[in-house]
Amino acid sequence: VPEEASFILMRETKFKADYWSLGALVRDYNLLMRRQTSVVGALLAHHLADLDKDLAPGLTEVTWTSPKIQEFYEAIVASMSQKKELVSRIDDVLNNRINHVILRMIRNVKLSHFAFADVLRPTQFVERVQADCAVAAPIVENCSQSVEIAAQDLFRVSTSGYTMDQRIALRHKMEEIRRYLELRVFQSMSDCIKRSLTRLRRLVQGLPPMLDSERSALSGSEAFPPMFRVEVYLRTPDLVIVPSLEELEEHLQEAAVAILGSAEKFMRWGQPRPRGEQSADAEDGAPPLKPLQSYFDRLTANKGVVKEVLLLVGSISELREAVNSELTDLVEFQHLWMDSAAETYTNFMRLDPTIELFEERMNRLVDIEQRIMAVPDSIRCHCLEISMSHIKGVLQGKANEFKLLYANEFNRRTQEMVKSVMHVISEVGAALERTVDGLEDMRGVCETLSKLNESEPGVEMALPRIEDDYAFLRNYGVLRPVVPNMPPVSGNVAWARQLLRRIEVPMKYFREHPEILHMGDARKIVKSYNRLASALIEFELLWVSTWSAAVTDTRRELGVPVFVRHPTTKDLHCNFSRSAFQLLLETKHLMRMEIK
Repeated sequence: VPEEASFILMRETKFKADYWSLGALVRDYNLLMRRQTSVVGALLAHHLADLDKDLAPGLTEVTWTSPKIQEFYEAIVASMSQKKELVSRIDDVLNNRINHVILRMIRNVKLSHFAFADVLRPTQFVERVQADCAVAAPIVENCSQSVEIAAQDLFRVSTSGYTMDQRIALRHKMEEIRRYLELRVFQSMSDCIKRSLTRLRRLVQGLPPMLDSERSALSGSEAFPPMFRVEVYLRTPDLVIVPSLEELEEHLQEAAVAILGSAEKFMRWGQPRPRGEQSADAEDGAPPLKPLQSYFDRLTANKGVVKEVLLLVGSISELREAVNSELTDLVEFQHLWMDSAAETYTNFMRLDPTIELFEERMNRLVDIEQRIMAVPDSIRCHCLEISMSHIKGVLQGKANEFKLLYANEFNRRTQEMVKSVMHVISEVGAALERTVDGLEDMRGVCETLSKLNESEPGVEMALPRIEDDYAFLRNYGVLRPVVPNMPPVSGNVAWARQLLRRIEVPMKYFREHPEILHMGDARKIVKSYNRLASALIEFELLWVSTWSAAVTDTRRELGVPVFVRHPTTKDLHCNFSRSAFQLLLETKHLMRMEIK
């Protein structure tokens, strides 16, 4: 075995230990050298140059078999430890104080949280946003000052151990680093403002204000409450919302201005700032501090901020178009408030309308009422909740006004037909209320019976028409009482009984003078009387039976709780059926007529 081989074998352990030890130093050195390409590489240049001098013997003199290798290793470890401690202090300032804490905090500060439990008035919304910005803006400014102070500490730590000349030589490098850090602070500030404007834009669009990175834990089905609630009113000839779109746009712009105005509190670096309140007895010779300059002009001219502002303006325009589109759905009812009900009714009556025309017009109005009822009470439109309750009530009132005009005229014409029939019956009854003492009286009775026979076809033709008219009015819920100051059921029963009494008057004459029954047309008159009397009795029974069924329904409605709470407003209401009042009035009148 060669002597050299024995020598190497004897020192195997030492060679391996030196290899691993120096290999670790080499890895640490390479990591330090790579920092020359980082932000603070220029500040570390002199420290790394000193380290290169300490390592130079290893490149030339010190070998693996050199007796000074241990001494060389210890010197390198000491120098490397100093440099690593310096780098660790620089990392603490750069990463922990600047990157990971302060810049991230500036970027994530919410100038306004836009988290409101209740629907706000526009003025309240602006006040909340302004208050949030007043709290958040100083936080951003304090973080900016902390980064500026950290930049000064970075220069102090990086140049520790340097001579004055070396520090002066590195001052321009430190200025470059300061500008770099100031640019990063400015970018974080712009991100803060852009994120706040994005949240405001999402609110206007009716979306949750959380951004994509913040919405991971939020359920996709969770609905975000509306920002404002508006009511639709009729101000002829237009439909308007209160508060108006112009007012809403103005307050949304004020909220955006409050967010942008926060930039006035973000002060630029390198300006002398007062520490605490200036003493009142300051020296007269002390120069006054100049007003601090802010980043407002630079931030408001930033492309990203301008882009968010334009997107917000576009969202507000989309909101206006969406609201106008919702109001356009009500334009189909425009004739209800644009056309005069009286003028429309007058033009209709000039056509001398038949019952078919009346029914067509009433069907049209009933269809309009149903479509009005189908309009939802509230509509969600982006950030707005549009309440339709008021305008629905107004439109229903307008439709009912048209409906009552046609119904009143139809009812008047029917009443005239009833009066004409009753007038014929009254004339016949008056003519028959006389005694027959001679031939002349008998001739008069015959003439009266002849007139009654002539008028009977007209009465028979009028009665079905009257029944159809009243059925028409009843179908559309606009039936007026036949007898004034009486509700519908008792009024119609009273009308039927009154008409029955009127036709019974002439029939008494027949009973008192049976000889008249042997005359030619007497039997036909009796037959007409029986048919008309049966129709009136069936008419009364129909109304009473219908009313009896309604009594059962009303009794059931009285079995509900006395109070009910509105599901939206939480107001308390008395849960009493209005049909019960009608039931009480009908009962009083029917009992007077001995109907049980």
